[in-house]
Amino acid sequence: MVTVINLSTGREITYVGISPAKAVVCAYEQFTKGNFNTADYDFNQAVVSHSGKTVACGDFCAII
Repeated sequence: MVTVINLSTGREITYVGISPAKAVVCAYEQFTKGNFNTADYDFNQAVVSHSGKTVACGDFCAII
């Protein structure tokens, strides 16, 4: 289970069965772009922090 946080609103979204990197991309696509078609997602958008403890995509962040 991965909890993704929207850093601009504080909203938390939970995903089950996927990696934190995929979860932040899903949240970004779904809640920023309104795109719920997972086949269209570019999972290479996720950026891992320099400390290696977080992953982010747009305003969405998760702890690894």
